[in-house]
Amino acid sequence: ELDHGMHFMPVCLSEFEEADFIEQVLSKTEHNGFPVVKDRATDVTLTGLVKRRDLQALLREKEGQVLLNESVNVASVMELSPWCTEESTPAARVYSWFVNMGMRHLVVTIDGTQEVAGIVTRHDWYESMINWESEAAADRDKKRKGGG
Repeated sequence: ELDHGMHFMPVCLSEFEEADFIEQVLSKTEHNGFPVVKDRATDVTLTGLVKRRDLQALLREKEGQVLLNESVNVASVMELSPWCTEESTPAARVYSWFVNMGMRHLVVTIDGTQEVAGIVTRHDWYESMINWESEAAADRDKKRKGGG
């Protein structure tokens, strides 16, 4: 099952989102990709992925034109077909995708739906793989030394 390096319940944005919420998200997070859903309060069906730089550009473009509590059209700058997979996807397959396709973000959906369950980033995936490999090597060493 896919839980290796996955951020469960990631910050999602609605297709139409208040400018002040986008500002908060950008100031309080460091990652570069955000799943876009129909409505983060009522319908977390995946509709796309938006990158930090595109959100920043959208806000700069709207600067002085919208109040912070007004909605902006996030859907106008999102990727319509982001890489995505279901939670039950084997970790080995995801590893292969990151290595062979050069993906940066992989949105994970609840099996049988298009509802966002999490997101895997290349950085977090590789970091978790290093930790996993270190733990596996320590276990092998422990077994060789008769400790388990």
